[in-house]
Amino acid sequence: MDVDPTEPGRQRRGVIDGSARVIGEVLRTPRIVKTARILLGNIDPEAAPALVRAVMFSDSVLFLDALAAAPALANAAVLGAREVCDQLLGLPTDLLHRFVARLISEVSGEEVGVTTGLALVAAGRLVEAPGDSLAEVVRAFEADFIRGLQKGLADDDAVVGRQVERLAATIRRVARENPQLMARVVRPLAAAWRDALEE
Repeated sequence: MDVDPTEPGRQRRGVIDGSARVIGEVLRTPRIVKTARILLGNIDPEAAPALVRAVMFSDSVLFLDALAAAPALANAAVLGAREVCDQLLGLPTDLLHRFVARLISEVSGEEVGVTTGLALVAAGRLVEAPGDSLAEVVRAFEADFIRGLQKGLADDDAVVGRQVERLAATIRRVARENPQLMARVVRPLAAAWRDALEE
């Protein structure tokens, strides 16, 4: 029976909660762990588009159900990533450095960029659609995002300052190497930041 998610200190139990319980027990079995490591070593991300097309064209209703579940999946991914970050912060710096370097080197930056661009185009079309309901939702999301960002930032101002400077240096480098992106994206964003700081 599901737990009322509105009760203080309680969370709704569902597929992920059940999976966590099952996996916690299953991972006590060495053979299962070995099998899981083999599976993780044979993930083929380049086949993901084919999987999406297979689901979409084989069962459109299931595809729409998957889209409807996208917010829950996104929240699950975000909360999972948050927990990963919390755990990583507890690792020794040298180990964390090696792990993150390997992680970044194996992620396709080009595909992340393409996906981000497509998402921005899709968001632009949605924002331009008639009606104010989407704009209100976006504003509420932005407010929640800023509040969460403030919570997530470290209390150490020196650490935050170094990260901001690294981000600024990255933006400057990207702008120098990509003048078209500079004109279309970076300059309007920089102008918006200046206007916000002057208010």
